[in-house]
Amino acid sequence: MEKIIRLTESDLTRIVKRVITEQSSAAPMTKVQTTTPNIKNINPEIKIDCTERVISSSQLPKLDATANQTIINYYCNK
Repeated sequence: MEKIIRLTESDLTRIVKRVITEQSSAAPMTKVQTTTPNIKNINPEIKIDCTERVISSSQLPKLDATANQTIINYYCNK
């Protein structure tokens, strides 16, 4: 079973911040700039196979395994 998920820019920002926080839980977190000039709104499409727990296709740049697992866990455990 595949799900097509559309992420808003704020969804993607929240997921990336969460991954960074999880990866650097031992190290102090530097303040992340929340607003950047000239930001374009994107609507990436991700297809997730929840039974296999893999991202089958994505319009996002290549992410590391931790980011992929965070996305899969968030959308497949709803």
